[in-house]
Amino acid sequence: MFALLSSTITVYGAWSEWVKYNNLKLEVQQMFLTMMTHGGPQIVTNDPDYMPYVYADAVFRLNERHPLP
Repeated sequence: MFALLSSTITVYGAWSEWVKYNNLKLEVQQMFLTMMTHGGPQIVTNDPDYMPYVYADAVFRLNERHPLP
């Protein structure tokens, strides 16, 4: 009887985690698609330490919106 109860609790926990993971995956996908339709957040800085990252982000977004043939 204890083994059945333990197995049931384990299976319920595993399915619960799977459902949570899939819901989170869909939310992230929805946020990503919304961001891409709006061109994403625009990152701006005057700090020279962060300028390469801002430039790289802009280049990546340009390639994502207009992929090369």
